[in-house]
Amino acid sequence: MNTGTFSFAWDNRTGHNIETEQPYVSTPPRTLRTPLTSRETEIFIPLRLTLGREVIVKGLEDGDRWTYDTRRQTLFIVTENDEPGHRHQVQVSVYPQPKPSFTVNDIWSDFGSRMVTVSMTFLAFVCWLLIL
Repeated sequence: MNTGTFSFAWDNRTGHNIETEQPYVSTPPRTLRTPLTSRETEIFIPLRLTLGREVIVKGLEDGDRWTYDTRRQTLFIVTENDEPGHRHQVQVSVYPQPKPSFTVNDIWSDFGSRMVTVSMTFLAFVCWLLIL
């Protein structure tokens, strides 16, 4: 949401049996009982991000095409290469880039004042012990 840019990759499925594979989120199965016949991929992109901006799609191969449906808030990508196991990857962005909608926190912005307070209290306690 802050940069208005993301990358998306997907693989064409093969027709092998999926029961022999162990699917995980980071390694989804690339096989099905029957191969997919659709070459269209749908990606949801919220209207809040695209309203009044140009959608830019990079990384398409020759013959691939795309369209963004504002009403359905969906980017449709139709690929020409339907070879089993082929990997597609696109980078989607909007222009002009949106203003940041939130600040990404770090440890200092979340807990900095508390860490300084605890450190100063500990240092004061150590100094007090040294004086005694």
